[in-house]
Amino acid sequence: RLKDSTPLKLNHALHLEKNIRGANGPETLTCRSCHELSSDFKSILPISMEKHCLSCHPLGFDSRLPAKRVPHGNADEIYPYLYTEYT
Repeated sequence: RLKDSTPLKLNHALHLEKNIRGANGPETLTCRSCHELSSDFKSILPISMEKHCLSCHPLGFDSRLPAKRVPHGNADEIYPYLYTEYT
């Protein structure tokens, strides 16, 4: 009866397929790869981009700008950020 209260929308079926692209090659994730129980075992801790997603979903966008990362969290900020980087 656990409920994931995070607003994150992702395709769980896709992430649980065998041998998906991982940070170090193909890997098979489980629910516990991303979801962690709280200390009281009554809820699931929030997903963190840095802790759970970034190794497979890097925010780099151009190999010519290796130190630059597209902002994460607000889609409305991405276009202005990229426009500024390229002007």
